[in-house]
Amino acid sequence: MAEQKTRVLGNPGFAGETGEFSHLSEADVRGTAYIGRRPPEGREAGAAASYPYQLLQKDPSAALFEGPYRERADKIKSRYPEPQGALLPLLNLAQEIRGHIDAEAMSLVASELDLSPTYVRGVATFYTMYNKQPVGDYLIQVCTNVACNLCGADDVMEAFLKTAGAESGEISFDGAFMVIEAECLGACGFPTAVQVNERYFENVTPADVPAILERLRTERPIRKKPSSGEGLPADATSGAGAVEVPDDPGAPGRAVGPESNPYAGRDAAPPAAARPPAADRTSGEGHG
Repeated sequence: MAEQKTRVLGNPGFAGETGEFSHLSEADVRGTAYIGRRPPEGREAGAAASYPYQLLQKDPSAALFEGPYRERADKIKSRYPEPQGALLPLLNLAQEIRGHIDAEAMSLVASELDLSPTYVRGVATFYTMYNKQPVGDYLIQVCTNVACNLCGADDVMEAFLKTAGAESGEISFDGAFMVIEAECLGACGFPTAVQVNERYFENVTPADVPAILERLRTERPIRKKPSSGEGLPADATSGAGAVEVPDDPGAPGRAVGPESNPYAGRDAAPPAAARPPAADRTSGEGHG
């Protein structure tokens, strides 16, 4: 069936069908040509909660709700008569800043809204759109649900993993990519659909994958090689290092370094204590 699929006329593979308006650029279709700069403190309270939160620029160790983000958090909370209503927007803000939501971020959000950490954790872990661990610069989600699967999604997924040089759910060595499967991206008319951070690529085939990753590498902030290679593997200094991130419409410039997942196993429950063999139990031990 994949061999019979044809590309939709006029759609170069992004953000929906352009139809006969093939003269529209990607910036025109996405609206980035006129949306303007997005200040980190937000504008009016009504719009402060509606910004994208899976951005290229992020800092896993950044402080939450400080500086301009303090102002934005207050604007978000002012929109809701009950603090609980601001939970999802504040989780969005935390992920925008850090790129993921770990246990510490959940506790900070809980404290901010006077909610129990358990409640916040239950909400954050319910939604797959919240990353529970660092994801690299680009989080690539390949839809493998029915429509995309019938059109070769498994092959597209394999192509992304092979080209990125990483296993599913792992950050690539250079910190650029994490590739995972998505259950459905809501773009069934354009299989195979792939979401990269906040944007969609549509009608993706395995042959398209190298060009997509090359484009993402080109758009990625320039990495400056550290003088001594301190903190990096000996063979990593040629392609990794601090990232000079320019001012972004949603976050001030800051340096971000590629890193492995520092939270791996943090939430794993300790192994249960082994029950003693029956022969070692006292004869008077009760039975439930």
